[in-house]
Amino acid sequence: MRGASILVGAALLAAACGTFDPKHPLIGRPEIDAAQPGYWIWISDGMWHLRITPAGRAHRFQGSLAGVAGGVAELKPTRPELKDQIALVGDSVQFDVENPAADGSAGFDARVAGGCARFELLVDRRKTAEVRLGPRAMQTHHGSFERCP
Repeated sequence: MRGASILVGAALLAAACGTFDPKHPLIGRPEIDAAQPGYWIWISDGMWHLRITPAGRAHRFQGSLAGVAGGVAELKPTRPELKDQIALVGDSVQFDVENPAADGSAGFDARVAGGCARFELLVDRRKTAEVRLGPRAMQTHHGSFERCP
């Protein structure tokens, strides 16, 4: 009986935890802080979302997103005027955005075959550690990385 009580208590405690799922730390939109320069990346409903914030200074954001197991099936820039700066080239999304909107609205959404994606990210032509992932905005220390949902 005592063992059953412990299991029930553990289940209730686990159910009371927040919405963050440590098995899927990329799922869910972060609270984008426009005062911090860099990239914000998350996944929801099978779509990768990438946003950039210049933090009030001039920056050039360049890079790519490619599917690990297949090509990009869908691409949606966040604003129509970005279509010349964010494009599907071959099997990957290529982008080169200078001085994006300060509110963090610049970026794109992409669906890749197989779900897993490879990122190559630059800020001012340097590989960057200014990349925040998922709802907790966890930082990665590399400008080149692969992630799966």
